[in-house]
Formats: sequence, structure tokens, C-alpha cells
Amino acid sequence: CFTHAPPFVPETVFIDGQIKLMSSTYVRSWQNLVLWLYANPNRKHFESGVSTVILSFDDYTYVPTVKSMTQAKRAQKTTPVDFKSTESLPDTIPPNWNQAIMNRGFKTKVILLIIEVLPQFLSLRPGQKLYIDYHGSPMVFEGTEAMPDPRFGPLGESDVKFTRYLDYFPNMLVESIDADYIPIALIKWESMARSDKACNIAIYRMETNISKAPKKDVNEKHKTKYEYLDIHKLGSVLTQKFDSYSAVPNQMEMLSILIALTGCDFIRDLPRVGPAVIWNNIAAIWKPLTACYDPTNSMLDYDTLLDRVVARIYVMKFGKHVTSCKDLATVLKQIRGSKLSEAVRDQIPSYETLRCSVKNSHWVLLYWRDASTVPDAKPFGYVEKANNRMDWES
Repeated sequence: CFTHAPPFVPETVFIDGQIKLMSSTYVRSWQNLVLWLYANPNRKHFESGVSTVILSFDDYTYVPTVKSMTQAKRAQKTTPVDFKSTESLPDTIPPNWNQAIMNRGFKTKVILLIIEVLPQFLSLRPGQKLYIDYHGSPMVFEGTEAMPDPRFGPLGESDVKFTRYLDYFPNMLVESIDADYIPIALIKWESMARSDKACNIAIYRMETNISKAPKKDVNEKHKTKYEYLDIHKLGSVLTQKFDSYSAVPNQMEMLSILIALTGCDFIRDLPRVGPAVIWNNIAAIWKPLTACYDPTNSMLDYDTLLDRVVARIYVMKFGKHVTSCKDLATVLKQIRGSKLSEAVRDQIPSYETLRCSVKNSHWVLLYWRDASTVPDAKPFGYVEKANNRMDWES
């Protein structure tokens, strides 16, 4: 599933332009930013035979309000610069780029600059199309003409935008290091397979390290490695594996619930439980998980998921401290009353907190599956605070 060469020859490339903004600290001129990060990669794809390149940016108007929790957390790690939406961009890229790009007004001006300048760097040949997906319907550049594509309406984050293109461009390479693209792509791949629609999806991302890394030489220059992930192969392997545990439809949707529970932009991870605990014990978790989810109406039984799945996960982590696995409340009580260190016991979550996370995972699944029809988040474990800020209900 993971290779250093493309698994197929793509006809379409989808580029997450939002994430590329985080890697521009080494350039100092706006022209070089557009040229090196956007124009040159696009030109390379067209020269390799790709017919359509889709460059996407997040449209904050339609980004879910629950994303504000992640945005607030990121803001705590670095102080955004003071930049007003009425200001113009400086003549050169500021040296404190990481702080500047955290300011939404500044970032918006940069995106608008990229969108304005990029087409000037590209000479599109007949049959080549450049999509720029930002506000409203995406703009399609073909030759010297540019017009909106009415097939696609406004949508928020780039990672949920790309799947809608697969119905029209089913042979796609996605360039993004955002891990959320994997479950989103798997859900879409499974949905198209059920409808007998063939699609090829590959994700070009940072290389996955599955072996114990050797001790690094402090003087050795680090070089980031990249790889291709073949979604069709990965989905096929996972489906076959999960079918051996319990053959039910919508396996990728259930997998996405588990992925969300390990932590994402909208959910806290399970305290004191890392992803390895879940994946190393997936055979014991899978069948109970299938009993919790009804794919025909997208309903998730929270109580069953908590008592039959989440409880098992904590037993697998703290097994020698648990004598009864009757339900989650009993498991948590036994762990808190065990001989574990006080620091560990204090980090064991409450039943209410875990129930909140399970409800959150249900909403994330619905969002990843179809962001254009996702329901309001508040019934799924979120509450609205002052200034339209969202928080977890427990």
C-alpha cells in the first residue's frame, strides 16, 4: 500500500494549498512563494501528463464552528502578529512567518495574492485545466479563460473538499500531509465501490515510520521523506481483514470512528490510551464495534459503544488492575481505585467525558462522509460558548 513511486498515472492532482502555507519560512519574496510553492509544482504535474490540477484553500465561512477549539489551542502555542484586515501585505515576507500566518486576516491576504498571481505563471495548453477552490464555486482556468464550475458549491476545509471531485475525476493523486485525508478517502472509496464506481486515489504524504528509529546523529541533517499511499489497496486489505472478524457493510465508516477516537481536530484523544493499544487489539474490538453502528441510518449506539468497546480498550491498557469488565463505569472505578500512581489515576477520564468523545466521533464520521450535509454539531457533545466559541459538553 505504501510505495516510493506513484501506484498509477494520475489524470488529476488535488493540492492542499492551505498546508503549503506552513512551509514557506525559507522564502522572502512573495513572487518566490507563489513560484516555488505553487506554480512550479503545478507546472511539473502538467508536464507529466496530468490534465487537471485542483488547488484548494480553506473557506473559513463554511469551516465548522467546532474547529475553533483546535484553532484556539494552536493560538496558545504561538502569538499571532497584530495585522488588521484593512492593512496591505508588507513588501517582503516577514521573518516571523509562523506568527504572521496564524493571523487570519494576514493569511487571507496571502491566499488572495496567490490566487491572483498564480495563473500568470502558468501557460495552460489545450486540455489542461487549473481549478482554484477557495470561496464559493471553484474557478476553472482553461487557456486564457476563467469561469466558476457550478457543479461544486461552497465548502469549508480542503480535506473534505477533495472527495466531491472524485465523482468527476476518479483517477486522482492528493498532495497533503494532513492525516485526516486517509479516513476521508477510505470512506469515499468504499461508497463509490458500493455503487460500482471505480476510482483510484493515492495520497502523497510524509513517510510512515513503522520501525524503531535508530538513534539520530545530532550533526546529521534531517531530510523529510515522502511516500505514496494507494487508497484502493489499503481499503481492500483492511476490508478483507475486518471481514474476517465480522463481515458487515461500511467497514471504513466504522474504522473512521476508531480513528477519530484516537484524536483529531474535533475530538480529544482517549486519556492514557494511545492508538497502538487500539490497533494491536483490533480483532477483539471489531465485532463489538459492528454491533454499535447501523449504517442504514448512520445511527451509533453510544451506550453500547462505551460499555462494549471503550471499556475493552481500557481493560486492554490496564488489564491487571481490572477484575470485572461488566461495563465502562465499573472499569473506570476499578482503575481509579487501583495501586497505579496518583498521577495516572488522576488522568483517568470520567464516564461523561468519554461519552462526550463517543458522541463527537459520531459527528466527525458524518462530517468526513459528507461535509455538505453534516448536521449541527451541538447535539453531538459540543456546546456553544461566548463569541461563537465551541467547547466539549463534558
